[in-house]
Amino acid sequence: MNDNNPVIHTDIEPGVISTQMIKDALREQGPKGEAGRLMEEESQDIQNTPSKQLRLEFLNILQIDHLWMMTGLTKLKLSNNIIEKIENLDELVNLVELDLSFNRITVIENLGNLVNLEILTLFENSIEEVQNLDSQTKLEIFSIGHNKISNPDCVLYLRKFESLKVLNMAGNPCCYGINFRGRISVFIPQLIYYEYKVIMKEERESIRAVFGRELEILEENEKKERIEKEKKEACDQELKFHKEGFVEFLDKDQLFYELFQNDAEGKASFLTESEAELIHEGFKEHMGKVTHALFNMGMEQLKLRNEEERQFQDTVNRTKKESLNDSRSIVEGCLERKEFIYHDTNKCFESIEKQGVTDDNFAYYTELMRNNTEDIHNLYFDVWIALMKNELTLYEQMEELITTFERNLADMINVFLESAQAYFTQIREQESTFMELITDHLIRFQTQASIRNDSFSDFPLEFRNMMVDKESVHSAMAASHDIHLLVIDGREDLMTSRIRQWHSQLCSKLMNDEIKRNRAAITEINYFLDYQRAEFEGFYSKYNDEEETILDTLSEKSINQSGQFE
Repeated sequence: MNDNNPVIHTDIEPGVISTQMIKDALREQGPKGEAGRLMEEESQDIQNTPSKQLRLEFLNILQIDHLWMMTGLTKLKLSNNIIEKIENLDELVNLVELDLSFNRITVIENLGNLVNLEILTLFENSIEEVQNLDSQTKLEIFSIGHNKISNPDCVLYLRKFESLKVLNMAGNPCCYGINFRGRISVFIPQLIYYEYKVIMKEERESIRAVFGRELEILEENEKKERIEKEKKEACDQELKFHKEGFVEFLDKDQLFYELFQNDAEGKASFLTESEAELIHEGFKEHMGKVTHALFNMGMEQLKLRNEEERQFQDTVNRTKKESLNDSRSIVEGCLERKEFIYHDTNKCFESIEKQGVTDDNFAYYTELMRNNTEDIHNLYFDVWIALMKNELTLYEQMEELITTFERNLADMINVFLESAQAYFTQIREQESTFMELITDHLIRFQTQASIRNDSFSDFPLEFRNMMVDKESVHSAMAASHDIHLLVIDGREDLMTSRIRQWHSQLCSKLMNDEIKRNRAAITEINYFLDYQRAEFEGFYSKYNDEEETILDTLSEKSINQSGQFE
């Protein structure tokens, strides 16, 4: 279809999107005149461009590249080129509309990061399958007409896009030979337009009977899948909650089963009469009580830590709010005083315009303007001191809060780990008791089997090796014991390392965030006062040559008067 697309610019060699190509497009598509010049000066680098849209059409583009620099793009048009592969768009996470129509694309791919995409146009390409769009949950408009899609079941894939309102698949092989529009209207009930024509309610209801049985089976399967998905999500959410308490997989018998997961000798001991089963069940029951108690303790400690975090955050927010109110009062007072000084200075200029400069009023105007200038500079200096002092106080308060919070959390973690250590000690003791019981049982079993001259040819190799003699039993159970202790120690070490790491990372992040906030606040204070000073320095420049002449006159009189005094 598109293999014979005409190349519009025959003078352009097939190539890759370059930075120069992007700059040229931004210049051509951006504002003109002075606005365009200013925008170009302010955004010399592509990364800094304020443009949200970009069109690179009819440019004989073969490969997509260099667009990763434009992370702010929301609309991208790359139609009417010779692009063969969708690639290098991972950084455009804000993209809402993407047009890749009239190219040579064969596979939908590499769109996983474009989660905000609402409009996707792939018209007139060589795509054979609708796929790899699972991340585009916000998709509303999808145009993929005139491709090579032959499987009509692609409709079932599009069914899951709940926001999909407009679809165009005209010109694909799958559209011929069946009532494809009817299939679309029934299996994608959220769709409003197909091939840019409204799907009427009557049309949808009339065709529903044709696909009734197939639709019914589909809905039943979807219901089962939805139930399974909800169960999985609930389990995942529960597991996430347990991980926050650092006691995941301890609420049931998971640790017991983990002991025997890689323990071939331990599993083999299950094969000896009912007494072995009773011993295992007894161990399982007692160990389960301990692990469940450990789990409950961990979740209670999580509640305490969450409460500590909540109180810390409340205190932080309250402290920041008080500091913000103080800073706001300082700034408001500064602006009020500034307006008074500006007003007084304006009145002075108006009086000079009306009365002119005379020997009688010269000293008055000179003193007034000198005082206003000194007042404004003193005002800005005092405000800078006040704002900096307020920010320093806030930083010190935040530093103290974080330190106290870090210490409180450390104390709570130590209590948690000490309690956990006691529980793990109980688990080890129970495991040792179990090993003694099961070893005694296996020795009796081996002795009786030797007397009876039993054959174990039908049993696993591990069991046969264990039943050679008493030494073999002891050796096998010692290996099993070591494996169990390794699992228990590993689980305890994992708990300890994870909670220590969480504590360290959390407190480091809090302090680093505070340092960044403090630096940003200082920068904002300096920027605010630099702007105020620059505004004052430019205050007199707004007056025309007449006022400048008056100021010069004031200066000359001041000089002459100084000479007379000399």
